[in-house]
Amino acid sequence: MIILNDPIFSDELFMEISSKEELEKLSAGVTPLFIFNQNDLELYKFCKENSIPYAVEVHDLLDYIFVSNLGAKYAIVDSIIFGLPRKLQQIADSYLLETKVIMPIGDYSEIPNWINSEIDGVIINYYEIIGRSNE
Repeated sequence: MIILNDPIFSDELFMEISSKEELEKLSAGVTPLFIFNQNDLELYKFCKENSIPYAVEVHDLLDYIFVSNLGAKYAIVDSIIFGLPRKLQQIADSYLLETKVIMPIGDYSEIPNWINSEIDGVIINYYEIIGRSNE
């Protein structure tokens, strides 16, 4: 299981991005993070074509399929409604997709919940990165 946004386990830094201009100004070593929007598919394609690893917060199966086809490194699933994280993981495993299914968590104590669900990984303090409270 991948543990992201924790300097003990990952040196990857995430920064929310919403435009090509912000993407082009991004510091080396920072992973762009997008909130899925169909209007941003060209941004995702730009990342893929320029070998920029990126993450996208997804909200349903179609979002996941789109970003996976556009080479996203991570799909952060901000919903447990209707078993979405597990369903996306099953799709990823069945089709051998490379985009990792990641769940936001508050702290280490939540990791066992996702180990049992066989999710690819977790991201700690995700809501602080995007400036939003855990809804």
